[in-house]
Amino acid sequence: MDIILFDDKQYSLAEVCEICNTQETFIIRIVEHGILEPKGESTSEWVFSSNHLVKAKKSARLYNDLSINIEGVSLAIDLLEELNELRQKIRLLEDESSM
Repeated sequence: MDIILFDDKQYSLAEVCEICNTQETFIIRIVEHGILEPKGESTSEWVFSSNHLVKAKKSARLYNDLSINIEGVSLAIDLLEELNELRQKIRLLEDESSM
């Protein structure tokens, strides 16, 4: 089942778990490790963005499919984000040099 994400839509913890096909305890653990930073004080108030969903899905794949522990998942997600930022900077530089 394909899921269409909307930038401005917000998701509850239950929705994130359903979309990512993972348990609540896993999402709580990745929040505790700083991988996700939802709005809200308690788990019942947490609100996630579509960007959080992307990170949660990547985290679940790393954890489940590659058997990487939560600390490793956190490091991998940070490195993937840094890689994406660097790729965007390279594209901008390439665009500027071609003008």
